Order: sequence, then structure tokens, then C-alpha cells
Amino acid sequence: MALNRLDVINMLSGKGERSTAELEGWGISRQYISLLKRAGVLTRVRHGRYRLAVRHQSREGGESDSH
Repeated sequence: MALNRLDVINMLSGKGERSTAELEGWGISRQYISLLKRAGVLTRVRHGRYRLAVRHQSREGGESDSH
């Protein structure tokens, strides 16, 4: 099953920072990680570490989704 942006957002919502290896373990390829970063869905925190962009973060975790 191929993952779409909404699947990735739901998977990462409230999860904080994750490694490339963790994302790959969830079935998200490095190429798709790069595409999601360019599209503004993911933010690179540092080498090999990503989180959801602020606009996609869940309010449940106390994080704002404002722009």
C-alpha cells in the first residue's frame, strides 16, 4: 500500500522528531521524505532527523498549527 501525505501526517502527528531510519521502518522512503520536505510537510531538524512542519502539527500535543 502506498502512503500519501495525509497518511504520513497522521502517522507523525504528535510524535515529535523522528529519524530517517524510523520513517523508513514505517514504509516512508528516503525519496518520499525528500519530496515531503520540499512540499513543506516535513521539516529537517538536523542531519537525518525530521518532524512535521508547524502547519501540520496536531493541537492535541499542545502544538500550534498556525502559520
